[in-house]
Amino acid sequence: MTRMGVTSVIFTPSALEALPRALRVPSLRILSVGGEKCSSAIVSTYGADYRILNQYGPAEATIMTT
Repeated sequence: MTRMGVTSVIFTPSALEALPRALRVPSLRILSVGGEKCSSAIVSTYGADYRILNQYGPAEATIMTT
């Protein structure tokens, strides 16, 4: 992600939790989560470094595909 200059990613919370806690991508600005409930631990871990968009909910499929 760093090499490609990625600025926005989408993960399920469980996939994000499987990554090393030290995930730091200088170009990354937006971290979207969906597909399952987002824990407060994710917000605590990543909230200071990235804008977190919780896209979980009834309209999730519409939001994620749009």
